[in-house]
This record gives sequence, C-alpha cells and structure tokens, in this order.
Amino acid sequence: MRPGLACDFVHFSGAPYTNASSVYKAYALARELNRYQPPGRLHVIALGKAQKPGPDGSRPSPSARWRPAPPRHWPRGPVPKPW
Repeated sequence: MRPGLACDFVHFSGAPYTNASSVYKAYALARELNRYQPPGRLHVIALGKAQKPGPDGSRPSPSARWRPAPPRHWPRGPVPKPW
C-alpha cells in the first residue's frame, strides 16, 4: 500500500456451504488495513452456489468452468518472428 492510495478488498466466501467466520476475519482484516489508508470497501462474493455439485454428484473443474472461448480465426502457417 502506498500513501494516499485507497484499496478496496474482495473476499470470496463459500456461503452457504461454509460458516461466516471467514467473512468476519476478512472484515476485521479490512478494518485494520483501513487504519493506514483512506477508507476502502470490503466486497464479499458468495461462490457457494457455483461450487454446488451437479445432478450426478460431480463438480466441474475450475478450468472447464472458466475457460475462455478460442479465437474465431486461428493463424495459418508459421508464426512470424517478432524481430
């Protein structure tokens, strides 16, 4: 943290499948850090629903869920050298 820089904080929670103690700890940490900076906000993001098992009991892998789409046009031929 640099002087005069305001940081916002993000906490990814497993709610409703985990208890709220991690949110309380994140809040306490953000409150402590806000003593040394302009006031920042804590954003709590509940990922519990995204981690819910599917109908067959399997969970999708994180890489399969968040994989970006491939480009529409793949380059053809050899890749040009940058020099």
